[in-house]
Amino acid sequence: MCIRDSFNKIPEELKQYIEPSKDIPSDDAWVRKIAKNFDGKTIWEYTYKANRWIADNIKQNDSDNPITAAKIHLGNPLARARLLTAVLRSKGIPAKVVGGIYYFGQIWVQHYWTEVWLGKKVGWRPVDPSTGEDKNFSAAHITLFKDIGDIKSGEIIIKKVK
Repeated sequence: MCIRDSFNKIPEELKQYIEPSKDIPSDDAWVRKIAKNFDGKTIWEYTYKANRWIADNIKQNDSDNPITAAKIHLGNPLARARLLTAVLRSKGIPAKVVGGIYYFGQIWVQHYWTEVWLGKKVGWRPVDPSTGEDKNFSAAHITLFKDIGDIKSGEIIIKKVK
């Protein structure tokens, strides 16, 4: 089965998640070059390989630009999430960037990851191209927003419910 064949019937509300955008340049030559490195008989198999490649090959720096990450293999978690999202979209796979906080060691840090659409039965599935998490996505991720947005300083109040 061809990956694109899996999404011949993409619901109308998901079509925005296969299109390039300013922050998700899925039509960029560098993105397409990386996307050619992987194969897969299923959406999940392709996503798994792309996620692991980005986690293993894009090293940490302060840039949030996915093209910089693609060219020189350096980027922060936002750059990695944008790059994975762009790679998936370049193959016609619906994907979006998700942001929130991640429990790292003894502290919560600002973090970004990707969600990929695996069809109506599964829905959106998170993968983290910074930590390499995919099959076993940890509960250390707390989503604060999806798609567009920035994490701002503020307060989270946790109330105990009976």
